Amino acid sequence: MKSFVIVSMATWLLIAGADAQTYDLLLKGGTVIDPSQSLNAVRDVGIKNGLVTAVEADIEPELAAQVYDATGKTVVPGLVEIHAHLKSSGWPQSVLGIDVDVTAKANGYTTMVSAGDVGWPDAAVFRASMAGKTTRTYGFLNVGWRGMINGWEYATFPPILAPTAVCPQGAITRADIEVCETAGTLAANWQFFAGIKVRLSYFLIGNNGVQVLQMALDAAIKAETYSGHHFPIMVHVGALESTSMIDTIVTMLRAGDIITHAYSEWTHSVPAPTGFAQNASCANHSAAAAVAKGIIIDIGASSGPTYGNNAFGPLSYIICGKIGIVPHSLSADDFGNTGGQSLYSMVDLASILLGLNNGDNISPAPPAAFTGPIQTALTLSDVVYRMTRGPALALGDRAPALLGTLQLGAPGDAAILNVASGSFAYPFGYWTVTSPTQITVVKTIKAGVLLP
Repeated sequence: MKSFVIVSMATWLLIAGADAQTYDLLLKGGTVIDPSQSLNAVRDVGIKNGLVTAVEADIEPELAAQVYDATGKTVVPGLVEIHAHLKSSGWPQSVLGIDVDVTAKANGYTTMVSAGDVGWPDAAVFRASMAGKTTRTYGFLNVGWRGMINGWEYATFPPILAPTAVCPQGAITRADIEVCETAGTLAANWQFFAGIKVRLSYFLIGNNGVQVLQMALDAAIKAETYSGHHFPIMVHVGALESTSMIDTIVTMLRAGDIITHAYSEWTHSVPAPTGFAQNASCANHSAAAAVAKGIIIDIGASSGPTYGNNAFGPLSYIICGKIGIVPHSLSADDFGNTGGQSLYSMVDLASILLGLNNGDNISPAPPAAFTGPIQTALTLSDVVYRMTRGPALALGDRAPALLGTLQLGAPGDAAILNVASGSFAYPFGYWTVTSPTQITVVKTIKAGVLLP
């Protein structure tokens, strides 16, 4: 016997309307660039329940609760800023911290990573303070127990501390305590802390660079044994203690570890070159060895049109580019305490790298060795990868599997960009880079929500 259900017209309309809302948000008519799919074409992107559920040539607007007209714009996965300094509501000591959500919304970032703002004693408070952010956050735990107090990790090594439940009774030296506490903290918080940050600047640690880096490696290996998860080391290479230290770093690091500020020209008046180019590491193949080993090369720029910190040097980039050494990730090193001076964002740096495909775009004219095209010229898709999927992969299994992509099932995170052609000047202290491309952020989308 057949049965029938009779509903009113109003109820039918409600049901039909609910069925029609296939997507919470539809990004309509933009040029979608997703290097993970080799995609660079006009597409519509549908997002439902915070996830990408459709990438198609034409999706009917009526199927979405909200439609964003991206015609003439470029749609990319949400940007992943792997090297930043984040402000904690419960940890007031760092002078470098920035407001996470304000910075993220303005710059297309949907994921931000704290690069060593805290050490193990403050890890729980810091993690809790990030929990309520709209922006997805992770951290690299500083191997120095004080984190970045006033910006400096280790004016001295930490005092000898009493053994704890984490540290065995035999752990009586400073290094033993630091290693076991850091390892235990990482293992207990592996979902948030992606690895260890170590800053090997001479003015912080003197000639103890090998010892401090070994502490970080020992802690990472212990944490991996405890938890079964990988913890890469992020190494800051500004103002190293000697011209050979970069070679030692490359020898000690493992596949998946990260060298940040890799193109630095920052010496802090210390008579020791830094970064790959200044000690001729690009010429003597140390940089090539790092790439071959699987070490991730990160920019960590912390530079701007008015801020004089040369943590990213155009000439360093050119000399490495001449032998094909280009970065795997493009971080801006967003931080505060710049005296009101502006810093370049990730999209600014992407624009700059497109200009640095040729040293002739640097003025005043550099020496002949820094002129002409580099070996590995980057495309727009290449720089998008280095702002999205590239850094996302460095976070390992604590991050969503498809983070940094717009594949089906990926987080519904995106940045709407304006990509202009012309001639655009980007000052770097003494040097100015002229780029044929200017990339700016129009809108940031996090989990299918257009951020106001």
